[in-house]
Amino acid sequence: MNKNKLFPALFALVLAALACTNNLSGSPAAATTAPVWTPTSTTEAPATESPTTSGTWDVQYYTGATQLMKDFVFTAPDKTWEQFPNVDYRNFQAKNGLEYGQELSVFCQQDVYCDFPVAARSYRSITADYKVEGLGECHENGTGIGCAALLFNVGDVTASFRDQSVDTGHTITGLYWNGNENDQAISALASHLAYRMIGIPTGNPANPGANCSIPSGCKGVDITFGIFSGNELLVRGHTVVR
Repeated sequence: MNKNKLFPALFALVLAALACTNNLSGSPAAATTAPVWTPTSTTEAPATESPTTSGTWDVQYYTGATQLMKDFVFTAPDKTWEQFPNVDYRNFQAKNGLEYGQELSVFCQQDVYCDFPVAARSYRSITADYKVEGLGECHENGTGIGCAALLFNVGDVTASFRDQSVDTGHTITGLYWNGNENDQAISALASHLAYRMIGIPTGNPANPGANCSIPSGCKGVDITFGIFSGNELLVRGHTVVR
C-alpha cells in the first residue's frame, strides 16, 4: 500500500477508537441536562458502613462518626418552612436551632475559587453551584434544580476549606445551639433554604425570588450536608426537594 495513504487511514482509526472510549454511553458527550451531584473527595476517611436512608436523605457515615450521630433522624425537607430555625416554629424549638449570624449575598465571587472557614461548633450554608471538599460538587446545568450545601463543624478547631469553587454564591454562617440535636437543626435549615429557593409565596407574582434564573424560583433544590470535626468528614447526607 502507498505510505501516503496508509498513515491517514491509521490516524482516522485512532481517532475513531478514542471517540468510542470517551463516550461509552452512546450519546453525545455534550447532551447533559440532569442536575449533577458528585459525592467525591480525595481526602475523606473510608466509609465505615453501607449508605443508609433517613427520611428522604441518603446518609453515609465515616470513621470518627459517633453513635449519637448514627442515631440522628433527618426528616424530609419541607419547602413550606417559612422561618429560619432561630425561633420556635411548628414542633421545632429554637434551642435546638441556629444563630442567624452573618449573611452574604455575594460569596466567593472574586474568581469563583476561594478559601472559607467554618468556625468551631458552627455551621455554614452555601447556595450556588459548588465543588467543596468532602461534600462533592453540584451544578444546576439549566434544569432549574438549585444546589445547597450545609456544613456543620462539631469540632473544637476551625475548619478551613481552601481553593473551593462556589459560583454566584450566597452564604449564612453562625453558631449551632445544641450539638446533640443537630439532626433537627440540619433538617430545619434544609427546609427553610428549600422554601427560599423554590419560591417564597408572597402573593405578588412579580416578587418570587427568581432563584435558578427562573422568575418564579427554582423547580427544586439538590441539598447535601456534611458534619465535620475540623476538616474531618464524619457524616454526609444528600436529598433532592421538588
